Amino acid sequence: MRLPIRVLFVCEGNICRSPYAAVAFEERWRSLTGERPVVASAGTRAPLGAAAHPDLEPYFRDEDSIARLHAHRSRRLEARQIREHSLVITMEGGQREQVLDLAPAALRRTFTLLELARLAERVLAEPAEVRDGDTLTSLTGRHRLALAAAGGEGDVADPIGGAPSDFARMAHDIDSALASTVELLRLVHR
Repeated sequence: MRLPIRVLFVCEGNICRSPYAAVAFEERWRSLTGERPVVASAGTRAPLGAAAHPDLEPYFRDEDSIARLHAHRSRRLEARQIREHSLVITMEGGQREQVLDLAPAALRRTFTLLELARLAERVLAEPAEVRDGDTLTSLTGRHRLALAAAGGEGDVADPIGGAPSDFARMAHDIDSALASTVELLRLVHR
């Protein structure tokens, strides 16, 4: 029996982007694998105990996902959380740096969401490159330097204080990035 995948999503306030990504990841992972992952979220400057933003709910139809959003309470990022998860995904490059300030040993398993999605797309475009025994670290390691040289990592924009269209763009960006990310993780989490 294999252990469940353990993913921590990080944004600033832990009321919008990271809770959305955590719930969307869990929903996608469950629908494709039938397994329940261990997924959490935290914020680099999160107020303690705040609810998820109400504008997130319309983007979910699954009752379990909506219940998770309603149960969400923000929490501030701690080194312990980073150590407890096999993968840390941030919404911005600056948040990735803050994760690594707290836990430098997490370097090879910490990515921005858009960076990981681009890495996933690159790996998935060359499926013959995937070998038995490959891990996320080995797969991404072969491509990370090339992508860094190409530049354009990008951040998922924070919609807080913005218009409803900003929330729609955030949801679209996260959902699009998670599509390839989850496919890559399915390859290496066997």
